Parts: sequence; structure tokens; C-alpha cells
Amino acid sequence: MTNSQDQNTNSNVNQQNLEKELKEIKNQYTLLAQELENVKKNDKKINSLQESMQSMQEEFEDINETLQEISQMSKTMQDITDKLNNLTANQQKRKGMGMMPRNAFRKGIVRTLSSALTVVDMTVEKMSMAKEGIEDIVAEAQYENKKRRMDPRMSSMSEMYTE
Repeated sequence: MTNSQDQNTNSNVNQQNLEKELKEIKNQYTLLAQELENVKKNDKKINSLQESMQSMQEEFEDINETLQEISQMSKTMQDITDKLNNLTANQQKRKGMGMMPRNAFRKGIVRTLSSALTVVDMTVEKMSMAKEGIEDIVAEAQYENKKRRMDPRMSSMSEMYTE
């Protein structure tokens, strides 16, 4: 009977060892499943950041186009200013025309400058929107970075409680 008891004891020990190994495997599986979920979340975040960067690139392209338009308008305004200066110089030479052309030139200059200021306002607005987009992305990245740094601490604490 001692032989039978030894077999039972060995069987119980083997069963306990198997249960212990099974529990360990289950814990490892749970950790791997959590890791996989974290990888999926990170993938979603990366996709979101790529979309944000694409959006920023499009905004920068719009800003670049607007700046090119402003540059062209600036050249046009310079040409108009030069022509007006030439006309006023010619006018002063011909004193017989009086004040009427001067008022017409003044109105033209006011309209031109008004248009230029409108373009500048539009540019400032677009730049502000781009700046806000960049600030949002930076803030989101900082938040994700801080959250990621906090997660390992939380998971190590939860491991201590499960043991």
C-alpha cells in the first residue's frame, strides 16, 4: 500500500505542478492579449497622427499659395504705386488740370490698399488656423506620451496585487 500511496502523492504533486503551470500560462496569455490590445490602440493613434499630419500639410500648402498670391499682389501694388507716382509727377508739370485727377488717384489708392489689407487679414486667419492645428497635435502628442509613461507604472502595480 505504500507504493499506492506514493503514486497518489506523486500524482497529486504532478497535478498541482500542472495546475501551477496552467495558471502561469493563463497569466502570460492575459498579458499577451493586453499587449496586443495596446499595439492595436497605438496603431490607431499612429493612423490618427498621420491623418493630422496630412491635414497640416494641406493647410501649409494653402498658406503657401496664399503667400504667393500676396507676393504677386505686392508686386502689382508696387507697380500701381510707381505708375501713380509718375502720373502725379506729370500732373505737377501740367498745372492746368486742377484737383480732380488727384481725388480719382486717391480713391484708387484707397481701394488698392483696402484690397491688400483684406488679403493680409485672410492670410493671418489661415496662419492662425494652422497654428491652432499644430498646437492641438502637439498637445495630443504630449498627452499620449504622458499617458504612455503612466501606463507601465499602473501595470506594474496591478501585477503586484495579482501575485
